This record gives sequence, structure tokens and C-alpha cells, in this order.
Amino acid sequence: MDSICINILGNLKKKQESLSISDNVIIDLDDEKNPVLFRIADVSVLFQEKKNFFKNISQVKIDLKSDSDSITFKGLFQFSIDNEVLEKKLDITIPNDIKMPEMQGTYTAGRSF
Repeated sequence: MDSICINILGNLKKKQESLSISDNVIIDLDDEKNPVLFRIADVSVLFQEKKNFFKNISQVKIDLKSDSDSITFKGLFQFSIDNEVLEKKLDITIPNDIKMPEMQGTYTAGRSF
């Protein structure tokens, strides 16, 4: 498995559609076009690291913003390797062709050890 999935806690609605904002980043949306899940596929290819690299993920922070013109996804991924923290970033902006409502949110996830 070479992907990262982040569920949005508190959103109990089911996925209605998926928005592909790049070849590797997909956002699952509910019927009101609010995010319920973020999927980042082919992490090793995306970050140009070994396949088992993503197993060392320690924290994820995603900033998602949409307005009438665009949807912006900014991801910060932290990996703990040999007592050091390595950061990888994603910054993607696409046109808001699906008419996602205006919103701005920050979503975080961490691993408990």
C-alpha cells in the first residue's frame, strides 16, 4: 500500500462524489460538497522516496480553501526518520468547476506511538 487516507472526523455523511485535484490527490465530498476524506496515492512516486517511506509519517496538515474561482489544497506531511523530521509539501490549485461552496478549513492528523 502506497497511499495516505485522512477521514474528516465529525462528518458522518457518505461520500457522494470524488474530486481529483491532481494525479495523486483526491478529495471525497458529501452531497453538500464538503470534504469527508482526503486520499493521496502513490506517495513514494509523489515524494520521490522509497515505498516504505510513508510508513514513518508522524503528522499531516491540510489547508483547503475554495472560492468561486478556485480550490486550493496545501498539504504538509512530516515523516520521522532516525530521530529527524523530514517535511514534504504539496501546493495545488485548480479551477472550481464543480461549484464547491466557499470555505476554508485546516485538517490535521497525527500518529500515536
